Amino acid sequence: VIGSINRNQLWQAQTPQAFDFSKILQAHHDNDGNFVSDDSEIAEKSDIPTKVIEGSIKNIKITSAQDLIELENLLNIEASKNSPRVGFGYDVHKFGPGKSLKLCGVKIPFDKSLVGHSDADVAIHALTDAMLGAIGLGDIGLHFPESDPKWKGTDSKQFLKYANEKLHAQGCSIINIDLTIICEKPKIAGYRIEMQNSLAAELNISAEIINIKATTTEKLGFLGRGEGLATHAAVLIHF
Repeated sequence: VIGSINRNQLWQAQTPQAFDFSKILQAHHDNDGNFVSDDSEIAEKSDIPTKVIEGSIKNIKITSAQDLIELENLLNIEASKNSPRVGFGYDVHKFGPGKSLKLCGVKIPFDKSLVGHSDADVAIHALTDAMLGAIGLGDIGLHFPESDPKWKGTDSKQFLKYANEKLHAQGCSIINIDLTIICEKPKIAGYRIEMQNSLAAELNISAEIINIKATTTEKLGFLGRGEGLATHAAVLIHF
């Protein structure tokens, strides 16, 4: 080392460099075989204006076998970031006295209601869990604990909106949603389209990528005895 220089005005050059072909070809002819380090120096000697464009460390020039390995590793990392991811959610609420219940934000007349800290929309709770799970942010109880009185009686669409905002903040989008509602009663076939449209409006997506279906437990267990209602939710996102 014979000394140090001020690096404030120094740039590290990357390949590729871009030029008007006819101009850089003429500059090479004019250079007449004199040694230069690269095309930029030839352009400079031929008074061709050049400028610096900010590059990226991802722009790797393949010179050695190790360069190829590093590029393959980088591509694998980028591919994993853009891979689809699945979230799964499950929720259950017991029945209590009432005259209606809410599923997917839709009020359904019934001789019972669902009991819960919020409005007990079991379908939205399961879907919220699935969305949070797909982006690795825990579950609904972590973000909206039942121990916090401010969530008592809350419209569950607020939870869904929150999960959707978190999803989009990470640059993600929903590919499709699949919900399975498990109960003996009420029968939800007549409300399925309305529920799809309700979720689509809240999530600002097409209702066509939302599927809602119902099943029973053939009268087995607490669900079969009509003691409550459960929902399974699966969501596929582009991450």
